[in-house]
Amino acid sequence: MAFFVRPLTQHEERVIRELSESYRNDPAVVKRFQIVLLSHRRMKSGEIARQLQITPSTIVHWIKRFNQLGLSCFEQSLSREPTPFAALPDEAPTLLN
Repeated sequence: MAFFVRPLTQHEERVIRELSESYRNDPAVVKRFQIVLLSHRRMKSGEIARQLQITPSTIVHWIKRFNQLGLSCFEQSLSREPTPFAALPDEAPTLLN
């Protein structure tokens, strides 16, 4: 049985796309955003895993996490190195709310 993220709001999709661009130099963080966006497009976990070259369990982990927490599931990822949180666009702290 296929497992997908819940439907994204327009706001969530916009924020994820903007953050993905802001964090383009941090491949691990970008992959987390891509997991959510690709799942939103109804790509199956196995296909996402092959495309991003990560394990299917990692895909399922991030889908579950997003479904439970929404955008706040990314907060810890966004505050880690190498990209400081301050490097986000000026409105970024409010984007996650």
